[in-house]
Amino acid sequence: MFDLTSIQPIVKDGTTVITSPVRLVNSSIFSRQTEGEFASNKYEVTIAFDKEESPELYKVIMEALHQAEETGKTNLWGGEVPSSLHCCLRAKAEYDDKGNAIESNTYYLTARSDFEPKHFDASRKRLTSENEFFPGCYVRIQVEFYPWHRTNKEKSGISASLHVVQKLPYPSANVDMDDFFIPEVEDLQPRTPSPEDRLGDDGAELPF
Repeated sequence: MFDLTSIQPIVKDGTTVITSPVRLVNSSIFSRQTEGEFASNKYEVTIAFDKEESPELYKVIMEALHQAEETGKTNLWGGEVPSSLHCCLRAKAEYDDKGNAIESNTYYLTARSDFEPKHFDASRKRLTSENEFFPGCYVRIQVEFYPWHRTNKEKSGISASLHVVQKLPYPSANVDMDDFFIPEVEDLQPRTPSPEDRLGDDGAELPF
């Protein structure tokens, strides 16, 4: 049996995170997202997790967001956090029987990239089709949180840069955990990999 619970999130430099196993909501990994009203024209994924079931992941993401926020406050936002800050992490909208908003444990994280992210399976075999990544499958992603400010639209926020997507087996899969590559922090890529690194085929620079 494949033990998803044995895989913990990893943090480097405060804002780079490799998630523990999460569910994929949607993805555009092999081509840019160009369809729909809010098409980003970037490579992107959206993942979902439950903060009660994955408390350590929720903790490290919130800490990384806070560090990115502090960087933005110092370098971009004039010493203050904007009141209307756009964020790549959002809670699922849930309501009680009377239509009142209630706190949700489900969170969505959207990460994007101008470059095609690396993508491979549990044995680090490079995947070749978007069909390998479908809603509900288990994945891990490597992201880097960063602040931004658009002076022309007076908008500010924190986004997640997508570096790597790793597809995982289902928990019922017959997988030998000894064959599964679980990273150490030193296996991480540099924080700003070049386009050549991100698109490389040999796997030598994979962070996990």
